[in-house]
Amino acid sequence: MKGLFRLGMAVLFCFAGSIGAEAGEKMIRELVSEGNALYLEGKFESSLEKYQEAMRLEPDDLTRARIYYNLGNAYYRLGKFTEALEAYQGSLRLDPEDEDTKHNLEVVLRALAGEGGLLIDIPSEVAGGGAETDPVIQQILQKLEQTSSKPPAGPPQPPQPPPPPQKTPKQYRKDW
Repeated sequence: MKGLFRLGMAVLFCFAGSIGAEAGEKMIRELVSEGNALYLEGKFESSLEKYQEAMRLEPDDLTRARIYYNLGNAYYRLGKFTEALEAYQGSLRLDPEDEDTKHNLEVVLRALAGEGGLLIDIPSEVAGGGAETDPVIQQILQKLEQTSSKPPAGPPQPPQPPPPPQKTPKQYRKDW
């Protein structure tokens, strides 16, 4: 009889756990949707709060990567480039092949590098820290160095044509 009771309790516990997980996933989706709506309204601080609240519910890795991406976009729009960089890095750690996140990481690195995309020294703590620089950031930094329009030292240069339009971050994730 005790064995049957324990088996029944175990089944009930597993069933309750799956209901709790589904409710948690639904709550995460709702919070992210609310954050996305606030983002579209230009209420970036409020969208950050929703995304951060969703993160506290401990979503799965792919969902966390998407939320980090959204956090990065909101931070970028608020001019908080270092926080945006950290959010994009978090996203890429969980989903290293995401091209949109790589694009946005490049945009924020350009913003950190200076106006007009001119490459300047980026502190090592921003570039991933110490000798173990994040490989994605290292690749983007190399790309930026190759495309840098920093003039050489010496006499003033004749006027240059206007630079191409700057890249901007891609929008929040729609694929929920």
